[in-house]
Amino acid sequence: MLLAGEPVPTAALNALLAAQLPNGGWFWAFIDPGQIDPTKDQSDVDATGRVLQLLAGPAGVRCISAYARAAAYLAGGQLTSGGWGVRAGQTPENANSTGLVIAGLRAAGRDPGTAPFRTSAPIATATLLSYQEPSGAFVYIKEAGKEESRLMATTDTLVALLQPLVPAPTCRPTFLPLIRR
Repeated sequence: MLLAGEPVPTAALNALLAAQLPNGGWFWAFIDPGQIDPTKDQSDVDATGRVLQLLAGPAGVRCISAYARAAAYLAGGQLTSGGWGVRAGQTPENANSTGLVIAGLRAAGRDPGTAPFRTSAPIATATLLSYQEPSGAFVYIKEAGKEESRLMATTDTLVALLQPLVPAPTCRPTFLPLIRR
């Protein structure tokens, strides 16, 4: 819709925001709140990064608590290697997940090179760059036999590296003076 010049319906944005799970992440498919198993982490790092990109980027949604909850979820799931796997805190780390998180955070005004994210080497961007091959392409994963170059890994990485860090929104309460007669 946005590419066609049409605004995103408010109901669609509200549905996306309502789909955020209690831990701050999003799952790759909408989950009925009654089906959420609180003993399992059903959030998905990739989906969370993409949702942040969409909401904060083309949809232009600013200053919402969902961003802070998503950033906390992602910060808690960052691996000591500096990147992310598909599930927060779980290996294997991969270029797609790391790229999607970086792009989503930067679109939402959060710098993955500062606290609460890993601020000592390796930081997220350095980890992401470590996936690049001499050809310029990026491998999906650095596991023997699985390190093939993939178009999606390269695309997600380039989007992350080109995503500008949007200034974090300053959330201020609206002041509406009361006029009495």
